[in-house]
Amino acid sequence: YIYIYMVYAHNPQSVLNGFQSTTRNMFLTVSISIAIYGFSGTFNNVFSINIIKDLTLVILIVSFCIGLNNVVSFNNYINILSVARFVPQKDFFTAIEAISLVEKALENSQFTFQYYIVGYGAQEKKIK
Repeated sequence: YIYIYMVYAHNPQSVLNGFQSTTRNMFLTVSISIAIYGFSGTFNNVFSINIIKDLTLVILIVSFCIGLNNVVSFNNYINILSVARFVPQKDFFTAIEAISLVEKALENSQFTFQYYIVGYGAQEKKIK
């Protein structure tokens, strides 16, 4: 029997998918910005060239900031995993109590927190 218990409601797969999507979109936006910057040299009007170059630099900076925020946010995601038999010697009740204290301490912080328990045993119904 395998039982997984999550204390916090966030889904880690969604977080990973969001991280990958944001990273992909950042690289696509940067690539398009660089292409437009290079293409702006074909314009005849100097004013148009300068406007397009300035616009692409703004796009590049915003994309970089979004990517940086993405990395910082992903690093603030905390996962804790316990894998063991559900027996009194493993004392999961103390672990769950400690995790609830950590969750309360991080309640108003920037961290996203999850706790997983995987296992089976005599105390499985009590741990649920």
